[in-house]
Amino acid sequence: GKWACSECMEETRSKWLKHSHKTVYMGHRRFLPRYHPYRNMRKNFNGHRDTARSPAELTGTELHNLVMGITNEFGKKRKVGKTKENS
Repeated sequence: GKWACSECMEETRSKWLKHSHKTVYMGHRRFLPRYHPYRNMRKNFNGHRDTARSPAELTGTELHNLVMGITNEFGKKRKVGKTKENS
């Protein structure tokens, strides 16, 4: 989905490319140190400087609250098809 980065979550920077029908994820230069040369490179990336800070890390409690409601069912699901009795 659009929140594919488990580190960024809601702050994931995604962009839909309409001609190739793909989602790309940009903005990972913000994880570099503040004065790294790549942060100022406009021509080699998307035409913008990256001045954003990296997102705050989640605590164990916050992460637990995110995954608490997830249920997982193992195994293949069988399709219920029409039988001669039902038709």
